[in-house]
Amino acid sequence: MGLSLQAYLAYYRGRGTSYRSSTQGTHPDGLPCIAPPQTDSKTDLLWVHADDLETGRALEDLCKRLSQIRPETKVIASGTVPHFPSAQHVDLPPEAHRPAESFAQLWRPSVGIVTGRNLRPAMLSALYNSGTCLIYVDAEDQPFTKPGPRWLPDPTAAVLSLFTTLHTRDAGATRRLRRLGLPSDKLRQSGRLLPAARPPHAPAGGRDDVASYLAGRPIWLAAGLHGSETRAILDAHRAIAKRAHRLLLIIVPSDYDQHPIIRAQIDDAGLRCCDWDMGDEPDDTTSVLITEGPDDLGLWYRIAPLAFLGGTFTEDISDRSPLDAAALGTAILHGPHVKENTRAYTRLSEHLAARCVTTPQDLSAALTDLISPDRSAAMALAGWDVVTEGAGLVDHLCKDISDILDNHKEQTDARA
Repeated sequence: MGLSLQAYLAYYRGRGTSYRSSTQGTHPDGLPCIAPPQTDSKTDLLWVHADDLETGRALEDLCKRLSQIRPETKVIASGTVPHFPSAQHVDLPPEAHRPAESFAQLWRPSVGIVTGRNLRPAMLSALYNSGTCLIYVDAEDQPFTKPGPRWLPDPTAAVLSLFTTLHTRDAGATRRLRRLGLPSDKLRQSGRLLPAARPPHAPAGGRDDVASYLAGRPIWLAAGLHGSETRAILDAHRAIAKRAHRLLLIIVPSDYDQHPIIRAQIDDAGLRCCDWDMGDEPDDTTSVLITEGPDDLGLWYRIAPLAFLGGTFTEDISDRSPLDAAALGTAILHGPHVKENTRAYTRLSEHLAARCVTTPQDLSAALTDLISPDRSAAMALAGWDVVTEGAGLVDHLCKDISDILDNHKEQTDARA
């Protein structure tokens, strides 16, 4: 243990009270904290922690994947990891010696998966000393933060040395950790940890049925559209339709309440509209096809080579994950207001699989550029690379965790 970490722990020694797991406590989501799981020699415990919602969803996906491989492994989750049935949510202890020691002794996880730049030296040290194998995931090229007065020696390097493996996003993050003195054999440049794509369901045979109506027309999709975004979409469509006369816009509202709002704006714009769920059939004069709601969004992703993702042209509206569209081979356009899925949009943009547009004029220009099948196909291929990259990191983590748990079980059996 480095002298800087010893100084940090000495400063916090004696502060705080013992950690207690109680049904009276609550998770940040409002969920109750519950008692430690009943474990035996055949049961291992995994702890996962996230500081932001998008990473929390990614860790949820990791745990669900691991449960398919090792159903006997139990999970405790903290921070922003969403609630899911196979995990127990716990509050982390105050960053002080006694509550950190109490937490480590109470739960005793075999493996801990840590994300985020906010280090908790007392708790991580207590877990390490209790035998938890710590793995850091999604390290970025940004400085770490930690509590404590500024005059204390910086314990960052000593804390990070407690981790068995540290997965970095890119070369910059790897260089930062090397400059902190971490050995190369602990570092893996694995890419970003992203939530898994969850492609929406599509009815069997639906794609062929719809394709027969569309007769080879060029198509673009506005997916999850809100009424407040509709005018911008229609303005862009009318502008490009002057040059691409057979272009068809498919609109999938974000929910059923948005349908009449959007339909009224289409009628006000004087565009010929086909209301698909009302039984209308498009013909060569149809300019816009609208669905009643988002139930069959998976079908329309499969039909349209290019999609604008709604909820991104207007602030204070939830956006949807772009990975779902990318997984189904759709090139992506989006507005400037990405929120819950910022990391996924950023990664897709870095790979030229998504493009941000800020005005109807920008959207019209992007459509003109990307309506060509070869251009949208190149974007779609790049998007698939991003989706499979995230899946590859999850595969590596599942293997690492399984190997650690197998070794832990062998050591436990040997002592028995």
